[in-house]
Amino acid sequence: YKRQSLDTAFTAKTTGYFSACTTWGVFYHPDQDGKYLANVMLINSYRDRLEFPALKSQVLELMKDWSPDTTVVEDRGSGKSLIQELTSMGVYIEPGNSSRMGAGMSNDKVARANAVSDIFRSGVVWYNTNCQLNETTIEECADLPKGDNDDLADTATQAIKTLRERMLIGTKHDESQLFQDDDTPVRRNQGRMY
Repeated sequence: YKRQSLDTAFTAKTTGYFSACTTWGVFYHPDQDGKYLANVMLINSYRDRLEFPALKSQVLELMKDWSPDTTVVEDRGSGKSLIQELTSMGVYIEPGNSSRMGAGMSNDKVARANAVSDIFRSGVVWYNTNCQLNETTIEECADLPKGDNDDLADTATQAIKTLRERMLIGTKHDESQLFQDDDTPVRRNQGRMY
């Protein structure tokens, strides 16, 4: 199972934020007891400063290159426009990290990172060493919230959060963690999907 996660920026200004995309793959790897546990690998990282038409073209190219099963786009700023554009083309896009949260729930960067930190600590997250920008993604995650850039880190927390919500990954202590021999169906969010 492959998932792409995007955090988009409004402009290509050299002083602005990056648009970023990470591609993740779920695979099974034996734990210390020999049971095959769902793990996730950061396959590829991409970031650039792009105007919207170039951003849309680049996202389509990344989707073509990596053939993700699902793509989640941060539902803010230019991400809203990207979701609408790609959906009108017949491309299934899942909105992510919406600013609309329930009462008493925080959706800031630190809260999202804290929500997935146990996944990172559990040893089920890997990365492809053949993609140099993956090192930058790891550095951004480690530097949250005080790093110079956090666009790749935002895509990482969004990807891990949504993979966990769909019970595709977890820790061995999660009730919903999938093992290779489980028959548990993947849970899909209810509600409006674009």
